[in-house]
Amino acid sequence: SGDQLQITEFMASNDNQLVDANGDYSDWIEIWNPTGDIIDLEGYYLTDDEGEAKWAFPSATLAPGAYLIVRASGVGEVSGTEIHTNFKLSRSAGGYLALLDKDGVTVIDEFKDYEEQRTDVSYGFSNTDKLGFFKNPTPSKSNNASIKGFVKDTQFSIDRGFYDESFELEISTATADATILYTLDGSEPKLGSVFVPAHGIAYDGPFTVETTTTVRALAHKGGFESTNIDTHTYIFIDDVAKQPKQPEGWPETWGTDGEVPGRVVASDYEMDPRVVDNTIPGYSLRDALLDIPTLSVVMNRDDFIGDDGIYTNPQSRGANFEKPCSMELIYPDGEEGFQVDCGVEIHGNSSRRPWRMQKHSLRVSFKTQYGPSTLRFPFLKDSSIEEYNKIVLRACFTDSWGLVSWGPPRYRPNDSQYIRDMWMKHSMRDMGHDTMDGNFMHVYVNGLYWGLFNPA
Repeated sequence: SGDQLQITEFMASNDNQLVDANGDYSDWIEIWNPTGDIIDLEGYYLTDDEGEAKWAFPSATLAPGAYLIVRASGVGEVSGTEIHTNFKLSRSAGGYLALLDKDGVTVIDEFKDYEEQRTDVSYGFSNTDKLGFFKNPTPSKSNNASIKGFVKDTQFSIDRGFYDESFELEISTATADATILYTLDGSEPKLGSVFVPAHGIAYDGPFTVETTTTVRALAHKGGFESTNIDTHTYIFIDDVAKQPKQPEGWPETWGTDGEVPGRVVASDYEMDPRVVDNTIPGYSLRDALLDIPTLSVVMNRDDFIGDDGIYTNPQSRGANFEKPCSMELIYPDGEEGFQVDCGVEIHGNSSRRPWRMQKHSLRVSFKTQYGPSTLRFPFLKDSSIEEYNKIVLRACFTDSWGLVSWGPPRYRPNDSQYIRDMWMKHSMRDMGHDTMDGNFMHVYVNGLYWGLFNPA
């Protein structure tokens, strides 16, 4: 306990914590009375500007040991049972917050030059009187353990994209004494614990990237919140043409299925030599791979094609068969795309059956358990939609050359027309009807070319 009022916690960037009486997620400040006396707050001041008594408390009492939440909304009035200041808090580094005595000058408690604030994360003193951040805010309650801060994001010296020559890649963070872990096989780097060893390569300096490579990295430091995992895919187009029949570390088959002759689902990784070797000028594989956007899906290989992987069990559905992944949109002309963490699963119905189709449609979902709940990006350039909860990467099924079974008159791979669906949808749109939009993009999985897909 103490002998004067204290500011014990505040939130300067509120997006989804503690809605106020006006239906807004306003900034808030927690005042605690650690004394043994009832304190009348009328005439005390709160301010976000050092040297200025900016806002005076109205009549309000605070019992011994009690907390009061003040809304730093800028409204500047009492709203029902809530008190609102006439200022909002700054989330930028160097911010200021103080509680002043009734003379408007004497500082009772202050946060001077506080650190940059995070959305929906509060800041203040822990139950052990340590200053730090609270990932789980506790307004009107005693604070729990805090963290010292957040490790600054990893920075890659070379951006994701297409390359022809090898380069040295440097990964860094602006946080002093932080350690970087990275992987090159699509798996997530992870911190160790008493029971589980760390996973990843400890970064000790620049390394050479000389072929198609996926790099995933995080930075951590004791007492701090680690960074999220940053993922960069580097594609060497000429090496894609040489994609082998049996890539190292990938399974020789794609599981078993009772409908498939011999039960074993054959793998298919190799780039078809007829496509690679028999093109006319201007229509080479290289021209094709650099003609439209690319989506790079990067994830734990076993989650994709291990015993419990989504591709090894294409007809299985449910939460166990949605797996975490990174997805990058890479434009061949260098235009900025995005990288987002999301969930991925097999999409479709009959097309899930390996007897019919061994190239399956994928569905990516944006959920807070993986990353953002919504992708905010003009993903389909000809569309007015710029927010997405899900995106289906269509393999096109009966209009695709990926069909492996014949079933006249419907399943005829040799007369498939890959663009038929999109032609029909665009025709309907141009006639003024509502219709699904879409595009064509190349898809890679952990650096392996997985084919042409129709995102919609």
